[in-house]
Amino acid sequence: MACPRGVLLALAACASGAWLGLPRSFAQGGGAAPSVPADTPLLQFERRAGANAEIALLGVPEGIPPISPLVAGKFTEHLGRNVYLGAWAQMLLNPVFAPDALFGKPAEVERLRKTLAGRLGPVKSGSPLLDPHVAPGWMPVGHGGAYQFVAKPSESAPCRQTVELADRGEAGLMTIAHFPFERTQIYRLRLAIAAPKGSPAVQVGVYAPSLGGCDFQQPLSNVESLQPGAKIAIHELPLTIDRARFPKNRMAVLAIRGKGAGALALERAELFPDDALDGWDPEVVALYKQSGIRVLRFPGGNFVSGYHWKDGVGPRDQRPVRKNPAWGGVEFNAVGTDEWIRFCELIGARPMICVNAGNGAAEEAADWVEYCNGSTETKWGSVRDRNGHAAPYGVKLWEVGNELYGGWQIGHVTADQYAPRYDAFARAMWARDPSIRLLANGNTVEWDRTVARDAREPLQTFTLHRLTSKDVMNAEPRDAFSAIASHPVWFEETQLPQFRDVLQGQCDDPRLALTELQIMGGGPGQPSNRTLGAAIFYAGMMNAAIRSRGYLDILTHSALINHGGGMHKIDGVVFTDPVYDAFRFYADLVEGRPMAIRIAGPEAPVKPVKGIQTPQEAPLVDAAAALAPDGKRLDVVLMNRSVDREIQARVVLGLWGATAAKAQWRLLAAENFADGNSLEEPHKVRVEESERPVRGGALELTLPTHSLGSARVSWE
Repeated sequence: MACPRGVLLALAACASGAWLGLPRSFAQGGGAAPSVPADTPLLQFERRAGANAEIALLGVPEGIPPISPLVAGKFTEHLGRNVYLGAWAQMLLNPVFAPDALFGKPAEVERLRKTLAGRLGPVKSGSPLLDPHVAPGWMPVGHGGAYQFVAKPSESAPCRQTVELADRGEAGLMTIAHFPFERTQIYRLRLAIAAPKGSPAVQVGVYAPSLGGCDFQQPLSNVESLQPGAKIAIHELPLTIDRARFPKNRMAVLAIRGKGAGALALERAELFPDDALDGWDPEVVALYKQSGIRVLRFPGGNFVSGYHWKDGVGPRDQRPVRKNPAWGGVEFNAVGTDEWIRFCELIGARPMICVNAGNGAAEEAADWVEYCNGSTETKWGSVRDRNGHAAPYGVKLWEVGNELYGGWQIGHVTADQYAPRYDAFARAMWARDPSIRLLANGNTVEWDRTVARDAREPLQTFTLHRLTSKDVMNAEPRDAFSAIASHPVWFEETQLPQFRDVLQGQCDDPRLALTELQIMGGGPGQPSNRTLGAAIFYAGMMNAAIRSRGYLDILTHSALINHGGGMHKIDGVVFTDPVYDAFRFYADLVEGRPMAIRIAGPEAPVKPVKGIQTPQEAPLVDAAAALAPDGKRLDVVLMNRSVDREIQARVVLGLWGATAAKAQWRLLAAENFADGNSLEEPHKVRVEESERPVRGGALELTLPTHSLGSARVSWE
């Protein structure tokens, strides 16, 4: 019996793809391809008992726009090790000798000191390695030294660590770092140091760790010598490590030692691998470039509601060091606008900036627009020019605040308070560049309706965040996974039409931007953002975006690295999570023309779970397909969301399979939906690739339980 799901999914097509920056011919479809009527639903589902499914490709609906490239996006913010010790290649925990107060509460700082010292062996209370006069992230080394941390006289002044050396003293500072020695042997230390008293000689090198310190008899690199002057000066020191003797866990000690009576003062010690790409980790850059990412949202997130962008431009040595306003810990301001946009250039993504509409002002946001897009004749365009970037960046996507509906957010407001705030920001930002696209904070249908009613400035796009509640993880693991895997069905059938109705009639082309998306929580045995379950959840949400026919045209998945998003960097080792491969599968579809699909297959009931909305029943098989812009390639992504049923799938290619002999098949599967990758097993869940024959215009494929696959058929 036919299910009404196809009717619910027959959403109206948008007029064009012109304001995605696509050529008119491409936006209108371009190229010859068999088509079906414009109102053909992109998914028609027919319930069928058993463990077999048939997926038939019907054709490209007439006039349908291509899949927005902006759905292949990621979101990042200054949180944990997402930026520092993550995507940013600088290797030291505290490169500016920031004080305890910026790292957290006394108990948190004590824990940090014990954790760091514990990497060198057991640590007892009172150990000299825990000296509170040494900046967090550093430890004393040697003998005859007295340490003092000099507080900053102002926010813009640098932090300073001093070491007083006795007549026969030989002391200094050390810290632990992880060196990607398989990739490069050369590292560059940028050291800001002075000898304000006496003339102690300084040696800098990388050494093998030993119990409670390091072994100066076993240098793992060249040892650089220098004689600091009385005033702080920058020394660029190349360190070449010995790969043959380097510890397999990549961990070594960087030591800075002074010898002779006097004093040392240190303000900065930045350590980068020689192959860093303008400060960014080359492995992270390469993986994101390979992923097919098209847009990156930054710098927040909750972080942005207390972030002032002018802190993050200009020479790094002159930028203020502050406390992270949202998440605690240090904000070094080493990564700001210019660094983020350079990262976007390196990975091939468009930048999307979220402005501070929490404790920030409309003029501050307008200045940011001018810094990015203004000519060198404008005030802030000329500042960008002085910072080494004469050509405007041309940032077209701007989000007016982050989650300002939430009590956890700096500067949070009600819906009727947000509307005039949006108006003020919109007027100021459009005055600097009227060509930019603004995204307004969305939340519930009621919030969106109030903002749409009260806003006076044009409003075309609402944002939405979908972070699954941690309450879901209180359910049995199988029930939690089934709820998470089937939530996209409810989202597509119930919530998307509701959101669309809010702006229908108020603007010509309403849009929705899903700017944060992630599974939250999840312990052992549970689906989490590190497991295969996250890939299944992401696939369902991407299918909903594709079938929205351009309404949901931006999707930035959370986050970049070490906080979901598909990638981790632990102890210097970069590896991917299963959702990274799911992202790659769908990135292959974007900019192609979506195809109408008919699925006949099994459906299963979904047990209600606290904290997440689900349908009563959900199809076990879902799919999305797109014809490449040149008409020479067809990509189909298939998903099995069942926890206990393997599905035999027959993909009927129809006309597109008449001349094809084989397909490239990539399968992402594992024994359990809670399986993921780790430092110990970085390839536990990985894509298996093979060729599959096309017979009679169809592909016969096996979809294991909780799996995701991608089939590609190409023609010359």
